[in-house]
Amino acid sequence: MCRFLVYKGREIFMSDLLLKSELSLVLQSYQAKERREPLNGDGFGIGWYDLDIDPTPCVFTSTQPAWSSRNLFRLSEKIRSSCFFAHVRAATKGAYVNEFNCHPFQHEQFLWMHNGKIAEFDKVKRRLRRSLNDTCYNLTQGTTDSEHAFALFLHFLGDKIEDYSIADLSDAMLATIKQILKLTR
Repeated sequence: MCRFLVYKGREIFMSDLLLKSELSLVLQSYQAKERREPLNGDGFGIGWYDLDIDPTPCVFTSTQPAWSSRNLFRLSEKIRSSCFFAHVRAATKGAYVNEFNCHPFQHEQFLWMHNGKIAEFDKVKRRLRRSLNDTCYNLTQGTTDSEHAFALFLHFLGDKIEDYSIADLSDAMLATIKQILKLTR
């Protein structure tokens, strides 16, 4: 199962949590201790906000293992942010390893990550995609259940994507979970 990190606080260098901490995400990419399979080597991604520049987050993904990416090490030593996402991937058996399937996923001002799997996703994928409006259907570039869940969330957020409240986000998340549960029963 993948590992991810979400940070929201004072502005820090990404490397403080990705490389230097006792439970750094890079360490967890090759030596996760809380699971039978210690490797998360099927890619990684980082997403961060710099609101002084733009409300849209920047995303960098790679299919390279996090532990061997010179770019990840270099970038994380230079990027400071008060809000960032990071993910190391252990692809579900049989899943494609490509950049479209690396988290975090981004649309407009939103970043999305997911850990785990939608039960029997291969059996519900068609029905889930059918329930999406055209815009959200066309946003999906990869094949993961995670990206499809993100598209479903955006579908339920609807036209509030530009002007939303915490209640709107919560309602969209609950509707997403309910729809996924309905599809998997």
